[in-house]
Amino acid sequence: MTENDPNNARIRWHDLTKQDWKDFPTLPGLHLSFRRTGWRSCALIAGDATVWASCRRGYFTSPRAEIKARGHTYVWRQVGERRDLVRDLVDATSGTPILRITGRHTYLHDRTRVDLSDHTTLVLPVRGTENDTAVMSAVDQSKNVHIRYRISRRLLFTLMDIEVVVSPGAQSLPGIEVVIAVTASCLPRYLAKPGGGA
Repeated sequence: MTENDPNNARIRWHDLTKQDWKDFPTLPGLHLSFRRTGWRSCALIAGDATVWASCRRGYFTSPRAEIKARGHTYVWRQVGERRDLVRDLVDATSGTPILRITGRHTYLHDRTRVDLSDHTTLVLPVRGTENDTAVMSAVDQSKNVHIRYRISRRLLFTLMDIEVVVSPGAQSLPGIEVVIAVTASCLPRYLAKPGGGA
């Protein structure tokens, strides 16, 4: 194999992404994970057991989900005909939008965009193509990385198997709790092969 051989480049890329995945636990910032809290309910929890966000009625992205964070309750509102393409997360009491999700991650395609109420736009690129190499990031329009996600298991996975690191400067981002909660499932969708295999 030569230095410019495409197979050599693929091996180097795989090695780099594998190292990123392995280094995940040592990244600076606040480490969070998801926990099941009851039947059809779950929470985003910090290492000190602080609940960042909780959800009733399914997962955070379920159309009927009730999401609680910082004393507010949020619900999904469909925009247009296709609820999987454009949805607003709104305050359940006032109807004020906190964020809009446009697009969707599908197998090896990272097409989800999050627009926040302060006009910050986040995209969610994924580096790596396997469960044990993929790391997803939430990146704003200035190329700042605010959040990183990885799947902690190599075989079957659910939302409960996703680990999250919030960058030290990102904790002041408006609605960071719900941003994490509603975007984490993009990573398993990115890795889910058509036909149901992972």
